[in-house]
Amino acid sequence: MQISTPAFSLDAPVPPGPSTRPSDLEMAAAAPLVRGETGADRALRTIGSVMIAAGTLAMLGGVIAGAASQAVKAATGSIVAAAIFAIIIGLAIRFPTMLQDGTMTEDLRPAYSCTRVVLLLVVSAFVVLTVKAGWSAEGLAALKIDPSWALILGVVLGGKVAQGLTEAGIVARK
Repeated sequence: MQISTPAFSLDAPVPPGPSTRPSDLEMAAAAPLVRGETGADRALRTIGSVMIAAGTLAMLGGVIAGAASQAVKAATGSIVAAAIFAIIIGLAIRFPTMLQDGTMTEDLRPAYSCTRVVLLLVVSAFVVLTVKAGWSAEGLAALKIDPSWALILGVVLGGKVAQGLTEAGIVARK
């Protein structure tokens, strides 16, 4: 006596098996989110990397020159501050997604957030001025920065928070 099950029977119809068509999730994962990288994108990434490397070398040069002679220590503060600014801008050029807001333009290019750009520039100015003023300072007591900078940074950061809450729809509308 032979026992057969419909799943293994050669006489019965074959039950449907797993689909060979990719799922929607697999298709979405394989699709590019934005257009492919162009030669201009690669050039900008290279320029950003060069700015980071040049800024790092200039900063090291300023540190060495400042350590070698006490007379040029005040002048090297400007060199190091400029090098740090070059590094910050190089990072923004090398990694542009830190300035993008997640939306797309009509030609499928990532859109940049004006608030993020302004925030980067204000914080960069604060960092550059602090490094320049503090480079030749002998201690924290000698490092005097105008207290209005805290107000400026607070307004910029608060504006960014307000913008983010408004875009997310968290702020109640009347």
